[in-house]
Amino acid sequence: MVAWVVGRSLFARLFRRYHSVTTLSALLDMAGDRVEIEGFADPVARLEDPLSGERCVAIEYRAWPPSTTLGIDGGSGHNGRAYQLAAQQAVDFTLTDGPISVLVRVDAGKSVDALHTRLLEQFGVGLRAETDTVATGAKIRVAGRVDRVPHGGSPHRTAPQTISLVADRFWVVEA
Repeated sequence: MVAWVVGRSLFARLFRRYHSVTTLSALLDMAGDRVEIEGFADPVARLEDPLSGERCVAIEYRAWPPSTTLGIDGGSGHNGRAYQLAAQQAVDFTLTDGPISVLVRVDAGKSVDALHTRLLEQFGVGLRAETDTVATGAKIRVAGRVDRVPHGGSPHRTAPQTISLVADRFWVVEA
């Protein structure tokens, strides 16, 4: 399957050039540029892993309901798993470096907790599920576009975000 974005080919979208930035203060002069930065994630909103209850920045959820079909050999599908359900959820987070704070905005995705609750109600103990998470405080690398460099932050925040970044993707950096 080939995906197209208006005005850009899939090739151009997948192989975007990102400027590697070592300090958050360097972003002040980069409005509109695509950048990669590293830092420690602190979520803006509360998000918990539905399986472990741990706070996190992002969740990748996979579940396998019990199969109701016969196995390939005609035997019982008792422990078989015919299909997988998957969902991802993330919350906006901040990266901070001294007086500079970057608000990283992400695609929120689907409510993993609601999906897990619905599947548990439907399948009970026969449901097999697992999650991969980006934990609160994890060192991550973010690739995205510097969206805006506001003039001073919001008067409703105690620590105004100096820079806003729209994340294309992010991942955990091994320490």
